[in-house]
Amino acid sequence: MGRGTLCIHCVQVDEQDIAVLGDSGAAVAHCPRSNRAHGHGTAPLAALRRAGVPVGLGTDSVVSVGDMNLRAEAVAAGLDSEDALRTLTLEGARALGLDDQIGSLEVGKEADLAVFASTALYRPLPPSTALLTVVAGRVAQR
Repeated sequence: MGRGTLCIHCVQVDEQDIAVLGDSGAAVAHCPRSNRAHGHGTAPLAALRRAGVPVGLGTDSVVSVGDMNLRAEAVAAGLDSEDALRTLTLEGARALGLDDQIGSLEVGKEADLAVFASTALYRPLPPSTALLTVVAGRVAQR
């Protein structure tokens, strides 16, 4: 186990396991809705973070909870808006070992983004209603 290892769920880890994860450079994909739906437990997100373990959010699969909604995962993890944004972007990229390429809007990084009308804040819209979609820094849809 080391950098490049992505551990999924981590709902049955103790303090010693967390220390090993932190020391090894491994990362965790936290899938709170799947864990809740199947009664597997809850990953100790705060303890993992304190140990320096990179933690990103995952959806597990559409079979597990019916969709692949990362925003819903952030809500299920109890993250506030700023923490959710950081976990879904920078921390997710860090957990995948790709933070030098993606995860933030910086010169030289690949940028994926979608622009929606402000009503999307109150009522999530399907992706097809995006006003602009940019993938890897290139406009894919206007």
